[in-house]
Amino acid sequence: MNGYFMFNLLTHPQLIKAVGLFLLRHTGNDKDFLTTRASYCFNLTGPSVNVQTACSTSLVAVHVACRSLLSGECDMALAGGVRIAVPQESGYRYQAGSILSPDGH
Repeated sequence: MNGYFMFNLLTHPQLIKAVGLFLLRHTGNDKDFLTTRASYCFNLTGPSVNVQTACSTSLVAVHVACRSLLSGECDMALAGGVRIAVPQESGYRYQAGSILSPDGH
C-alpha cells in the first residue's frame, strides 16, 4: 500500500477534485508505474519491467537485468529498488517467530 498517496495526497480533497483521482494515482504515485514513469522521464526505449518480491526485489531486479543482458535481450539495462516509509518511522518491536531479527540486523 502506498503510504505517501494515502497519508499525503488523499487527505487533500481539493487536490483530488482539481487533478482527479486517476491522474494522482497514475502519475508517479503508485509502485506499479515506477518503471514506465522513469523510462518516460529519461526518454528510455525498450521494455520497462516492474519486479516485486517483497524483501528481495532489488536483488531480483538486478538478476533479471543481468539475465537479459547475457541472453542478448538488451544491450543496456537499468535495475534498482526503492523504499520510502510514510509516515517516517524507525525500528520495530521484535516478536518471537516473526521474520524480523531480534537484534535488528
